[in-house]
Amino acid sequence: MKSSFLIPVICLSVVLSSVVSSSADELKIATVDMQGILTQFEKTKEADARINESRTQAVKELEQRISFFSQAESDAKALKAEIEGDKLSESEKAEKLQIFNGKLGELQSLQNEVQSFQQTREKHLSEKVLIERSRLLEQINKVIAIRADKYDLILNKSATASSGIEEILFVADSVDLTPEILAELNGSQGKK
Repeated sequence: MKSSFLIPVICLSVVLSSVVSSSADELKIATVDMQGILTQFEKTKEADARINESRTQAVKELEQRISFFSQAESDAKALKAEIEGDKLSESEKAEKLQIFNGKLGELQSLQNEVQSFQQTREKHLSEKVLIERSRLLEQINKVIAIRADKYDLILNKSATASSGIEEILFVADSVDLTPEILAELNGSQGKK
């Protein structure tokens, strides 16, 4: 646990010492709250709405397939009950048993289809989330990059180590670029 905390600290120390030693000027550091920007960025809300719409459509389609499977299962159970009853002759039972076995094969195919559909849709939705998130982060990073030439180092103040400990414990509001980045991103909504 100590090593997972020490690695980022050592890396940050090396970066800071190299920046300080290579420049006689005062070190200029700024921070951004990437998580906050991402959640307050208007395009994030639009992307989430599109993903939720796709998720809702997938659920409807899955429910239709499950309903079709349930109906086929009910039909098979009714046929089985008829076969097990006393009203059919042996030849009729044999004929119905063949039909029943065919229905069992169909049920297995339908079940596989439902499972495959569900897995495929879940994978598609996960990929869509990653693509949308990547596009949003690209737009955010472009706005941050515009300000990068004014600073030696810009840190993500919402970053946490794998141990769950925040990597940046305190940041003065005067070095936080989050509000102006959000204002530009949300203000440029109609431009992009």
